Amino acid sequence: MTKKKGNTPTIIDPSSPAAKALLNMRIAQGKRVWTDYAAGEEPPFNTLPENIIYQQIRTALADLPEIYDHRVPVMLGVQVGDAEDLDEQVAKVLKKMFCYGPPAEDPVDATPRPTIVGDVVYFSDTPYPALFKTKIAAVVLESRIDRVFVVSPNRQGFPPDFAMIADGKIEIGEPTPDEVKAACAIFYADVLDGPISDDDAVFMSQMPMTDIGLVFRPNRHFGLAMEKCRAERTPSPEKPKAVVVPKSEVRLGDLAGYGEAKKWGFALAHDLRDWQRGLISWDEVDRGILLSGAPGTGKTTFASALARTCDVDIVYGSVAKWQSAGHMGDFLKAMRAAFKEAKSRAPCILLIDELDSIGSRDAQNGDHAAYIRECINGLLECLDGAEDREGVIVIGTTNRPDDIDAGVLRPGRLDRHIEIPLPDASARDRILRFHLKGDLNGADLTPVVSRTDGRSGADLEQVVRLAKRVARYAKRGITVDDLVSQLPKETLVSAKTRYLLAVHEAGHIVVGGDLHEIQSATISRTWEEIADGTGAHVAFRQSEPLARRDDYVRRMIRLLGGLAAEQVVFGEHTDGAGGSDDSDLAQVTRLAVLMECSMGFGESMVHYTDNDPANVSMLLRINADLRMRVEEIVNECVHEAKRIALEQRAEILKLADALLKADKMSGDEIRALLSQKKVSTISPEEARQLGNFH
Repeated sequence: MTKKKGNTPTIIDPSSPAAKALLNMRIAQGKRVWTDYAAGEEPPFNTLPENIIYQQIRTALADLPEIYDHRVPVMLGVQVGDAEDLDEQVAKVLKKMFCYGPPAEDPVDATPRPTIVGDVVYFSDTPYPALFKTKIAAVVLESRIDRVFVVSPNRQGFPPDFAMIADGKIEIGEPTPDEVKAACAIFYADVLDGPISDDDAVFMSQMPMTDIGLVFRPNRHFGLAMEKCRAERTPSPEKPKAVVVPKSEVRLGDLAGYGEAKKWGFALAHDLRDWQRGLISWDEVDRGILLSGAPGTGKTTFASALARTCDVDIVYGSVAKWQSAGHMGDFLKAMRAAFKEAKSRAPCILLIDELDSIGSRDAQNGDHAAYIRECINGLLECLDGAEDREGVIVIGTTNRPDDIDAGVLRPGRLDRHIEIPLPDASARDRILRFHLKGDLNGADLTPVVSRTDGRSGADLEQVVRLAKRVARYAKRGITVDDLVSQLPKETLVSAKTRYLLAVHEAGHIVVGGDLHEIQSATISRTWEEIADGTGAHVAFRQSEPLARRDDYVRRMIRLLGGLAAEQVVFGEHTDGAGGSDDSDLAQVTRLAVLMECSMGFGESMVHYTDNDPANVSMLLRINADLRMRVEEIVNECVHEAKRIALEQRAEILKLADALLKADKMSGDEIRALLSQKKVSTISPEEARQLGNFH
């Protein structure tokens, strides 16, 4: 910091008496940090860890004395270490230090009490950056709190653009011996005759903060506590060991519903046998694959069955497990240990579960980017085989393939990506029979299969397990009714509601007009009490990989076709088009925001956001100009959807009647019913005109 004298700035050493005097002056100006703080008294912390953290914060803020001035609005980022609960302890200290306000009078004893006008935002309980920013926006914009301290552990870090909204950032890691000595001098002021020794300070600075709080408790003799602590010193952590999973009894042939992944697995088993016989070289064997799919689709089960089919061992690894080993160095050691173990067992399969957890270098541009970059670079070194990984097949699994770093998917690494789909009706029947293990042979499982569309293999396994429990408690064999009893309860849909649903779904199809993209339409006679949807659905396929502005507009009009059809046929619409993040109105709003703020179809070519609902919601909340443009786009599309629905009212009613009778119609059946000539849709030129609102 600088102090001006005339026109010549004088540089002041932060550790000098002059700097400390200036710091104390600024603190005194705060006046309400603590009642007696201006008089030089230390804050009343109850534990030794809190006193140590307080000393760390004071050290970190040595160059930011203005933080202590209660008149200065501030948003400060506080990056803490990975130790368990350290972020919570830091937040607790920050609240005592800075979350204050004008004194309020206690109604009981008339003693002045501080009024909280600051806030501490935890990032540790907010796993996604978008939710984190939404949380900050709620504190700053809605509560109008002007002093915000954001606490984030190293294992997650701040979102890339946090530096833009923060006034500063400090780091709280392991304490220095001097900070420990200063904290002990306060905590043991009435017990110790002088400062603790340098050796004791060094020893304590290397202890976990939780252990310090438990060992050096109030009223416990410091010398005895230190003596016992040194005698029972925790040994150095063992070297990380890879987990070798016992071979599964299940083979690929036993699995159902794995589609392309199963074909690849059989091909790999054949190639491995040929490689072991010397018929082909290792370069001719697929050395890695990325498996993606919804939770519960059996990605880990597939890897185990593949290992059994290939008659090789499987070594289990996961990014979360490697990160739990400690800091970045420990993470890299654990990861390399897994690759080394797999190499020692070659031929072997190395499974890396939840691979997206490691992040992507492209998605990081803040201080946390260095950590992500080092971790990914370490993974790439292992995948490339700088220390030859011949005989090791790496299988990565993920629910979020788009979050995988592009470098991981390049040739020679995990260069093949296969998505495991949710099982179809035939696969669901086979999965149920597999878990029944011979029970109900020959029984018709249609009552269960028909009601489990969209459920994963794990869901079906749970149904069988719970049904067997019911039969076991009743001391009898399992029945199909036992299986049905484990499904969510169904409620009959009234004729009135079914007709409304049929009109809504018919509106999507007719107003959308692109009949060649329709895959199917369904109107259920029942719905499950815990289901998110209403039992009505139209499935479309996207015919082209790239889209223009008019394609976005046409997609929005199709999404609004259900609402428009309701208004045209019934004179008003229900809440079925809105409410949830995947509703028609939510999807239309996101598409409009993407046009304006992501795809370059609006007033700017700058990319501001992605399709994340939380990001879109935050942008609309804080940007009134964007909100007006989005409302204009959506309203124009609603108007056009109603125009088409009014023109094609007869076709909408015709299709709605057919859906009511059939319950489910394929795309071919719908196309046969609705002649392309009769369905008037928005032309590309009209869409371009609607898309050009500016």
